[in-house]
Amino acid sequence: MCGLKSAAFVIIFGDAIHNFIDGIAVGASFVISNPVGIATSIAVACHELPHELGDFAVLIESGLSIPRAMFLNFLSSLTAFAGLFVGLAAISVDSAVEILLAITAGMFLYVAWLDMVC
Repeated sequence: MCGLKSAAFVIIFGDAIHNFIDGIAVGASFVISNPVGIATSIAVACHELPHELGDFAVLIESGLSIPRAMFLNFLSSLTAFAGLFVGLAAISVDSAVEILLAITAGMFLYVAWLDMVC
């Protein structure tokens, strides 16, 4: 990512990983059942809106133009689809879904706890 300040690069890279994990959570949840998948999708959407707006603000403050910040934020969001397919593929691996959902639940609890403490 030539020409990006280090803060912008870290935001884009971290957001890509974060979105990938969110995609895994949604995919693994739909493997369990449609209601679990829908509930997880709603939870992810509720937490992603402020997260993406915050990332966008940091990208703008780091000197990116609005169109470039939107484009890079969009690109990092596409990793959620890769995570979704990984989560959906977990159906073929014994106990992978349970492990993925446990990690996902832990991640959401950690984020909620961190928001209360900080």
